[in-house]
Amino acid sequence: MAKKKFLMISMVMFCFIMVCFFWMQSLAYGQGLDEIRAEIQKKGARWHAEDNPLSRLPFAEQKKRLGLLRPGLTGLEPSLNLDGEAPLFEAPASLDWRNHGGNFVTPIRNQGSCGSCWAFATAAALEATTLIANQTPGVDLNLSEQVMVSCGNAGSCGGGSVSSASNYLKSTGLPLETCYPYTATNGACANACADWQSSAYRISSWSYVATTQATVEGIKNALYSNGPLVTTFAVYQDFFSYRSGVYSYVSGSLAGHHAVLIVGYDDPGQYFIVKNSWGTSWGEAGYFRIAYSELNSVVGFGDYTIAYVGLNPSCSYTVGLPAPSSFAASGGNGSINVSTSSDCPWTASSNDSWITITSGASVMGSGTVSFVVNSNTSASSRTGSLRVAGQTVTVSQEAGATCTYTLNPTQQDITAAGGPGSAGVSAATGCPWTASSNVAWITVTAGLSGSGNGTVVYSVAANSSTSSRTGTLTVAGNTLKVTQAASAGVPAISVSPASLKFGYVGINRYSSKKVTVTNNGSAPLDIQSVTIGGTDANQFNETHVCNPLPPGGSCTIMVTFSPTTAGTKSAALQIYSNDPARNSVSVPLSGKTARR
Repeated sequence: MAKKKFLMISMVMFCFIMVCFFWMQSLAYGQGLDEIRAEIQKKGARWHAEDNPLSRLPFAEQKKRLGLLRPGLTGLEPSLNLDGEAPLFEAPASLDWRNHGGNFVTPIRNQGSCGSCWAFATAAALEATTLIANQTPGVDLNLSEQVMVSCGNAGSCGGGSVSSASNYLKSTGLPLETCYPYTATNGACANACADWQSSAYRISSWSYVATTQATVEGIKNALYSNGPLVTTFAVYQDFFSYRSGVYSYVSGSLAGHHAVLIVGYDDPGQYFIVKNSWGTSWGEAGYFRIAYSELNSVVGFGDYTIAYVGLNPSCSYTVGLPAPSSFAASGGNGSINVSTSSDCPWTASSNDSWITITSGASVMGSGTVSFVVNSNTSASSRTGSLRVAGQTVTVSQEAGATCTYTLNPTQQDITAAGGPGSAGVSAATGCPWTASSNVAWITVTAGLSGSGNGTVVYSVAANSSTSSRTGTLTVAGNTLKVTQAASAGVPAISVSPASLKFGYVGINRYSSKKVTVTNNGSAPLDIQSVTIGGTDANQFNETHVCNPLPPGGSCTIMVTFSPTTAGTKSAALQIYSNDPARNSVSVPLSGKTARR
């Protein structure tokens, strides 16, 4: 009984200890991430730290994701010697081999719990070099890192040398991944497929871009001239928590050394773009950016940078003419034959939406691309192309219809005030047309050009003339006639004299004078009313017979001064008309009582 009780207590204590252990581990990690973030903020670094599958691993497991053994130098190593020399071509301000006339970088791999970064970095460089040399962007050329680990004598899961691995790629090379899939173990070379050496991919040579004291310009020039580069650097604990941004060292102790592939750079952002081998769940989908400044920090980025030069043997491709090369408007099927060595990869892609590849988009060795050309409903012929094994292949297609155009309406009437007008164009899809005005007072405001069905909108200026006018537009080869009504004109009143002075007139006697009204306008003048106003209006009176006056016509208004009291008298004759500019004209009136 006592023994069973002891065992139960022991189990409870064990479980308690394990819970505490994992809790402490979790707490320690949390403090580590917070510390990293604090240091990033304190030092003004440009990257973000987050929890990820690598940062959650115990430190011993994290170190297994490295594995570089720094090479010993003899002084006889091949070197590109780009530092201080003018490059053959001036490197641009930014470069990314994932988008440099196509993607020449193969997908992210995962080395797992094996210190084989040296194998993954060099295999990735061989893959990229092959795609660039063969001009076959977009191909997932997946070479066997396991062959490098198990057969290359350049290292193991305990670490390896990029220079030894590069020598192996020159002398022997690597077969496809299917020959010996990756196991994240040392494995055995005997497990590779038979006679793999005969189909292995090899480089013709390699050279150091830098061993130590790498420079930004030296790496940029080599990257631009040669393609992606193998490089190495020291990894500190903060790097495992990298999520995004431009990495620079902020805290933590040294974990070990690592080999990766530089695929690009950016001068405005002052960073390199790097392909890692920790899977896509780490970093920026498996990539990271690192500041130029880390070449001269404890990180030592860029040390032992290697460039690969050429392939041995290189792939060449013979791309036949498409059969057929010209298609009827109804479309059809076509094919293109490619001849090359059995171990040379290539891809095919369409550059136009109306050409679709149905087979042969990615092939190893000789093969055939099959494609379909859609029917052409346009009235214009067209030319398209495919990119096959790095070469451009062109196909043409006849027009689908003859262009005829209908205009509706073909004539329109517009008022003298002017305004907008429109006409519709009916045509087959792809049939081009234009519209233009043949007179200054009609302006095309929309639909100057079009294709297929469309609408032309125009604006007509006001007609100030008393005559109508006709103008035309040319739309899709047809004539649109526009007739505009004449202006009704406007009357213009003229009064003479401008004032009347009667002089001396005896009380209860009278004197009469006349005012002449003339129409100087272009429309009839209607004298709507005539009144006398003012202080002494009762001392004056008027008579008139002014029917509507035609343009140029006139009439007389007779004004009589008949004073009834002594003194100076004044008033005003008001003439009201339909003249829009002077609908009221005032004629001052004055007179005096004569002395007895």
